[in-house]
Amino acid sequence: MPGSLADQLEPLHRHITASHPTIHPVLAIEAELAGADQTRAVEAARRRVLDWMGSPQRLGPLPERAWLLKTFEHMPGGNAAHAVRLQKEGLDYWIARCDLLVRGAEDGVVRTVTTEVSVVLAGGRGRFGCRHQVAAHERELALAPTPPDVVAGIAADPGILDGGLPIGGTPWIVDTADEAWRFIEAVERRSRRLPVIVVSLDEGETDPAGAAVDAHDLAKRTLGLARVVVLAGRQSFALTDRWGKTYACFLRAVRVYHPGFDPGVQSPYAHPLTLPDLIQGWPSRHGGAAFADHLVRAVAAESVKRLWSDRTLPTFATVRQEALRAWRREAEANKDTSADDLLAIADEELRNKDRRIAELEAALKEQALRAQAVPEEVELLRGQQYWLQSRVDHLLAELEAAGRDPDPRLAFPADYKEMDDWVNRHLSGQVFLTPRAARGAKNAVFEDVGLVYQALLMLGREYRAMRQHGGSARIEAFRTRLAALGLVEEPTGEVTRLLERGKEFLVAYDGRERLLERHLKNGGNARDPRRCFRLYFFYDEDRHLVVVGSLPAHLTTRAT
Repeated sequence: MPGSLADQLEPLHRHITASHPTIHPVLAIEAELAGADQTRAVEAARRRVLDWMGSPQRLGPLPERAWLLKTFEHMPGGNAAHAVRLQKEGLDYWIARCDLLVRGAEDGVVRTVTTEVSVVLAGGRGRFGCRHQVAAHERELALAPTPPDVVAGIAADPGILDGGLPIGGTPWIVDTADEAWRFIEAVERRSRRLPVIVVSLDEGETDPAGAAVDAHDLAKRTLGLARVVVLAGRQSFALTDRWGKTYACFLRAVRVYHPGFDPGVQSPYAHPLTLPDLIQGWPSRHGGAAFADHLVRAVAAESVKRLWSDRTLPTFATVRQEALRAWRREAEANKDTSADDLLAIADEELRNKDRRIAELEAALKEQALRAQAVPEEVELLRGQQYWLQSRVDHLLAELEAAGRDPDPRLAFPADYKEMDDWVNRHLSGQVFLTPRAARGAKNAVFEDVGLVYQALLMLGREYRAMRQHGGSARIEAFRTRLAALGLVEEPTGEVTRLLERGKEFLVAYDGRERLLERHLKNGGNARDPRRCFRLYFFYDEDRHLVVVGSLPAHLTTRAT
């Protein structure tokens, strides 16, 4: 019996996919052009592109129409160069495309490398964009992403900007207090579109050679994709003072600050920190070099995703289609245009639409592959996290069963300044202090500082064990510890009443808002913040994590 329609079509699908190369989007760059004279900047950038396309190692001499910045086609020896210029009121859109057949030096595989470069003058401001993709009979591209040389040329003259700040192929060295505050302002800038990769140095170190990765090489390889910053050891304290240790970067760690950085709302995990030991043990190649490869691939992949979500940089086929429509309208309005000329324009429109359809199909295929991989990666990471945390819990239980202190160096600070760092050091994977809670602690006036730390420790140990494993013995252990501290644990209140207070009892966590449904309290006077203690939290069942949203002050409900 014949199988399903999908089964019957499978051989045809394999034949089609085998005969058509896969288009791999490699990277995408978009930036503002620098310079007071934007008309001059646009012209200089376009000349840079033509010089790059017309170099002997690419396409050789270009036709005269190219240098007049007119629409042209040039196809020597199987390669191709095209450009389209579309001019409307307030808009001068010029885009060039270069297709080169390249044989891999190591594997001998022939690939078509396509680079599209846009240089646009709109509303008196110049913009630059670059798309880079490779077509090959490979499911996964073996080549490392590298910005085309034309990007470095335009970055040199007229220069490119991200959020008004210059982008270059060398790292920004932050080694003074003034530079540190300029850096902080740049990271927090709302108009920033590129990630910032911070390569920190050891305490007292100022030489980039002491970093865990080669910052100069990394800056060159991520030109237009990210901004690389080398943070001198002494200047890391400015980040801690501004954002707290949870969001800072120091002691040879590397951190990526993504656009939209907001420590008051976002989890620190949204801006990943990698410690030097992990960098040196990075798999596949020698430590720092392998980790640098990972960073380059990550920011390149992010650039492609950002381009598709923003839709601010049209492809060559899209711009050409718009230009063809304009030419057809002009031809139809001209009585002297022959039927053959109109037919030729219509035929070119159809062929261009075919190219556009092929681009979209390739993009959809690539997105489908990425979408398929993401859930698998998430589940793998969650599984690894769960296994590691389970292992930690098991070792802690063994220590306690043997009568040994699982954390002999545990000491309670005398103030609230380092609370987030203390929680990360002693309760990592057990208690998560949200940015809002960390801010509230820094401004706290509650006098019994030790009680606050003991309450956090109790949540990470007795309360979490009770919630995770249950059992009468664990319930009794939690109640005993609670009574010893003179605290009460109970629901925060009725949900509808809590929500009447707006977002006061809501906290941003894991990409959504969660209700602070439980709280600890003492018997202090609720009207005196020096004696009244409240800690609002919820328990993440999936991660077996106590999430603290506010402490140590009292939040107001309708009842109070």
